[in-house]
Order: sequence, then structure tokens, then C-alpha cells
Amino acid sequence: MSEGRREGEVRVVDRALSDPSYRAELIANPVAAVAAETGWQIPAGVQVKIIEETADTYYLVIPHVETGSDELSDEELENVAGGGSTRCPVQTWSCKCTA
Repeated sequence: MSEGRREGEVRVVDRALSDPSYRAELIANPVAAVAAETGWQIPAGVQVKIIEETADTYYLVIPHVETGSDELSDEELENVAGGGSTRCPVQTWSCKCTA
């Protein structure tokens, strides 16, 4: 099952809250645990960092925003013309994963 970033994050957090063994695996091996739960194909070199909140600290993650031109690359143009998409399931255009 492959899903969007928000849905995947909710799924991972819900499972970590209800399953202590999954939570431990998520902390020890986040890439494998997230991929197994969401179906995402996380490319080599992409890091997944898990941060546990404490009673007095709340974290808010602001996603990366691409900077530069609004123009599509040649590869992106080819995918659009051919009806394909390189849109990553974790919603980053720079990702080169095949999901």
C-alpha cells in the first residue's frame, strides 16, 4: 500500500502509539519501519529521522520547499507529456524514487 505523506505519517504515528515493538523498531531503524508500514520505496541516501516528544516539548516540522525556477525540467516535461509522474509518495519533487 502506497499513500500520501500526511496519510503515511498518521499511520506510522498511530501504530507507534499502539504497538510498543513497532515504536522500538521505528526508533532503531526508521527507514525500514516507515517503508514497511506505508509501502513507500525510500531511496538510498534519504534519511528518516524519528524524534520523540517529551512532556514539555512539542515539535512542528515544516516541509522542505524547493527554491529556484518554476519551470519543469526536461525529465518532468517528458513525464507530463507521457502521462507519467515522478511525484514521490512523500511529496517531494526532487525525490528520484520509483514509487
